[in-house]
Amino acid sequence: MEMKLVDIHFQFDRKKLYFFYTSEGRVDFRELAKKLAASFKTRIELRQMGVRDEAKRKGGLATCGREFCCTTFINNFKRITTDIAEENNVANSISKYTGPCGKLKCCLSFELE
Repeated sequence: MEMKLVDIHFQFDRKKLYFFYTSEGRVDFRELAKKLAASFKTRIELRQMGVRDEAKRKGGLATCGREFCCTTFINNFKRITTDIAEENNVANSISKYTGPCGKLKCCLSFELE
């Protein structure tokens, strides 16, 4: 089972426990959910999230010194392509423009607007 646990959240009434995780592909966690439900004596929901969603959930400071754009105002993630990086003249130093999620920084798309 290849998964990275990101966060755990109990519903206010404690009737459901959410496990947020990232994983390369889809994995069947039904057996794990059953074991967790027996252990915690509540309903379990396992929710897979993408790496950008993980960065949004964890939060942090970007290299510009501000909070991550995804934690403050981005609700829907746009696909940031290498074409966008080339239009911003950053194609030669892609690693410098990679965010905490490992993908190109979302702010590169703002330069084009």
